Amino acid sequence: MDVIKMARSWRRRAPDRPELKPTIVMSHNGVSRVGVYNGANICIDQMDIDHEVDVFHAVKMMRINRPQLIDMKDEYKYLYDLMLHWNMTNPEYRIYNKDDAEGEDGSRPSSRSQSLSDKDRWMKSQNSVQ
Repeated sequence: MDVIKMARSWRRRAPDRPELKPTIVMSHNGVSRVGVYNGANICIDQMDIDHEVDVFHAVKMMRINRPQLIDMKDEYKYLYDLMLHWNMTNPEYRIYNKDDAEGEDGSRPSSRSQSLSDKDRWMKSQNSVQ
């Protein structure tokens, strides 16, 4: 978490359009920690733009070019937990309206149920692969 915050801070301070400068990330085998780090950055960028995050879609898009990234259930769960922690510890993402959180019938908003169903779908696909 601290590494992500540090890298994002450095990019903001970099002159000449920091969003266009790539960040090089390496890990011992090139996929395990790199996948989680890159996935977290993609999700955080998505939160910055859309004020919501779809971890399933972010991982799916990453795996188009690098299918080895986030191929274990533990890595995927860790990324979900990391995004929850990021959201809870960064006040700029706390746009909370009680009316949006729960409908008149007591149901949750569809975006949350969609995210959970995406996660469940991915978990089932990973269980069938292994």
